[in-house]
Amino acid sequence: MLYQIPSFLLDVIVGLLGGACLLRLYMQYHRVPFGNPLGRFVFAISDWIVMPLRKILPSIGRWDLSSLVAAWLLVMAKFLLLWLLIGALQKLPVLPLVSLIGLAQLAVSGLTALLVVYAVLSWVPNASSMLLDLI
Repeated sequence: MLYQIPSFLLDVIVGLLGGACLLRLYMQYHRVPFGNPLGRFVFAISDWIVMPLRKILPSIGRWDLSSLVAAWLLVMAKFLLLWLLIGALQKLPVLPLVSLIGLAQLAVSGLTALLVVYAVLSWVPNASSMLLDLI
């Protein structure tokens, strides 16, 4: 019980913030205009972690490495806090690898959500072009 509450809270927080960083990466890769409300929200929620990293990590073509590294660092912090909570310090050497797997899981979950939203919007005649442009 004492482990499940912080685990749930960290899953929600890292899911939202890391998902926003990955959505920012996706939107910048596809050159989606950030003038719409969703784009402004993604920027507002992820600027605090992406902008300092952008000074260190340059973009490579259309890939924004700072957004990707920000999401990875958030997932790594989640696993580190959970492992410190249960006293699993012997697992620290595999933290980067486990974090990459967690980042892949977050990315697949986000893409699945985008696919579901796209499928639902395809059934609605004259669906909002803003949302269809994002996908």
